[in-house]
Amino acid sequence: MALKDSPVRLFLRSRVVEIALIATVVAVYFGTWNNPFVFDDMRSVVANPSLRDPNNLVFALVFERFRPLTNLSYFLEYRLWGLDAAGYHATNIALHAANSVLVYRLFCRLDGCRTEQRSHFAAVVALVFAAHPMATSAVGYISARSELLAAFFVLASLIAFCSGWERQSKGLVALGWVLWAFALFTKESGAVVPLLLLSFNRCGLLPGSGSRRLRSFYFPAGLLVTTGFVLRMVAYSGESSSPGLGGIVTHWLLETEIGWRYLCLFLLPYGQSLVHEVSDQAGGWSIVAALVSTVVLGTAIGVKRIPWSIRLGILWFMVALVPSAIAPLSEFMAEHRTYLAGPGLFLVLVGGARVLAELLQARGFTLAKHVAAGVSVAVILALGAGAIARNDVWRDDVLLWTDAAAKTPRVYVTHAAAGQALQRHGDCEKAIAYYRTALSLLPERTESLVNMGTCMAKLRRYDEAQDVFIRVIELAPNNVHALNNLAQLALIRGETTTARDYYQRVLNIDPNNNRARQALELSTSSSPP
Repeated sequence: MALKDSPVRLFLRSRVVEIALIATVVAVYFGTWNNPFVFDDMRSVVANPSLRDPNNLVFALVFERFRPLTNLSYFLEYRLWGLDAAGYHATNIALHAANSVLVYRLFCRLDGCRTEQRSHFAAVVALVFAAHPMATSAVGYISARSELLAAFFVLASLIAFCSGWERQSKGLVALGWVLWAFALFTKESGAVVPLLLLSFNRCGLLPGSGSRRLRSFYFPAGLLVTTGFVLRMVAYSGESSSPGLGGIVTHWLLETEIGWRYLCLFLLPYGQSLVHEVSDQAGGWSIVAALVSTVVLGTAIGVKRIPWSIRLGILWFMVALVPSAIAPLSEFMAEHRTYLAGPGLFLVLVGGARVLAELLQARGFTLAKHVAAGVSVAVILALGAGAIARNDVWRDDVLLWTDAAAKTPRVYVTHAAAGQALQRHGDCEKAIAYYRTALSLLPERTESLVNMGTCMAKLRRYDEAQDVFIRVIELAPNNVHALNNLAQLALIRGETTTARDYYQRVLNIDPNNNRARQALELSTSSSPP
């Protein structure tokens, strides 16, 4: 064996690649350490009651019914650094670095990295995964921890199963089962492990007898996944948002169309946003997307002449999006759900580039490999720069929500949230503009009306504020926030009797409202005898 293929050379090359992957992740995400908690982080961490008591581990495990290990990670981190967001971001960065290394090791195993060329192929796939901007919505977002953890356990279990079957090691196969169980207890996307292994088998990448694995692995694994899916659907069946069979079909059609939108974002990540505008009704494009997806899937499964990397990449990408396509989710499109799907698409793109380079070299273009290497470096650098720029949007909630509002002009929630963020930062003038846009979309949303009226009062635009609060009372007569604010405006005008009437109305609705009680007592005691 040549020196370049010696075990020592292989070992050193692998370690160099892994160090490069870790360095890439750190370089891209170093700036996120100082980012604050945003959006669902408030629910997942800041206001999560299960994290507070260090002696109540059971509460932490049962707080999230289907994701106990994700919540356990928050519980353990809360013991280490409380509500310092930097520690949580550091964990996300470490997980992404570990996942990048696992992607490299898995594809090395599948491609047989015994030559420098094959090692470079797996390295490029992993580097693209490490640097791509689409990962920012998972790595830079603390509440997307479940995506990172699930991917870690999925990748580790795939490596364990492949190694165990290759070496006929029951211990490694057992480890694969344990790691898969961890993935399932982290997020529902962990259920894709059997489908990914079936994809490996279909592409001829697994050793041994497929029929034997059918009995020993695929059948019990399929039974486990089916049982888990049924239990989850039963758990949701009692909720008002339960979609029913027709809703599940509609959701699947919508998610099929969204899958193609994800593909476009991977290829051109310019339109990334925290929230995307998505119709809740399946239309003609959804049906077309489903038909095209079926053809692509059938081609990847049935046409064996296609290189394994392209076939497997297509299957991986589609399989990894299956959980979000069938699970009843309130938010149809979220970029962080594509985290595990990314390696599949990158396998297709890099595999296609490798085929093209080999074809050009066979036709006499001797510089094809060097050109491919240069293009790979340029693409990875460009992706890393894009990821750094996208990470900057996550550095505060104002940037995050105003960016989302600019990209979703017809979505109420982005404009309302942008207004709230600006209001928290003291910029009421701009906040009012966003509230007006939000209310032009949904005029009867009292929360935004109350917030806008509060901003107007802070700017001493009292007449406008009063009109807004009166509008709230017309829509929701028992809205204590609007009544309290009307009372405060009355006091500012010196209308003590009117203020007392408003405060009394608040107490009639909510006897425990301390703000109204204290203000009423103060106004009564300060009035002349």
